[in-house]
Amino acid sequence: SSAPRWTQRTTMVGLVVVTLQAVPLGATWFGANRLHFAYPPYYPDAIRGVAAEVQRRSAREAAWMCDQPQGAAWYAGQRVWAQPTRLRDFYAIYAEQPLVALLLTPATLDRPFFDDLAKGDDGATASRFGDWDQIYRGLVTGEWPREFPLRRRQAIAPNHQILLDDRRVPLR
Repeated sequence: SSAPRWTQRTTMVGLVVVTLQAVPLGATWFGANRLHFAYPPYYPDAIRGVAAEVQRRSAREAAWMCDQPQGAAWYAGQRVWAQPTRLRDFYAIYAEQPLVALLLTPATLDRPFFDDLAKGDDGATASRFGDWDQIYRGLVTGEWPREFPLRRRQAIAPNHQILLDDRRVPLR
């Protein structure tokens, strides 16, 4: 007489465990439409869009840059400049090969100290970014250095930004 009761109890516990494990799957299926991306955190459609815009340019101007160039090059199917660590190297590249865009991914914008920089903390946080701090601060304030050519910001997500050159990428 105890065997059927044990079987029923085991079956009920098993059903509860399976149901609890299925809750995240249900939340994914029935959740809100979110912007989907693969890890590493790239948005392939956005990268392909930047690549298509670059291809519309002449051969001399067909260049863009990313903080994670290996992922951007993979999804774009074209060469992508790596964001240099020093801003003066960016200007040297721009003088030789004008850039249409700079793609900043969560690899840069999800750093724990980026929030401090965005709040205006000029101390040690800014020194972690080197001279790029003025550009990253421009993402928050909209105030760019006068000589910086990529002033138009297109936000894909809060932690995924494209900076475009107004002179080379006309508004559509």
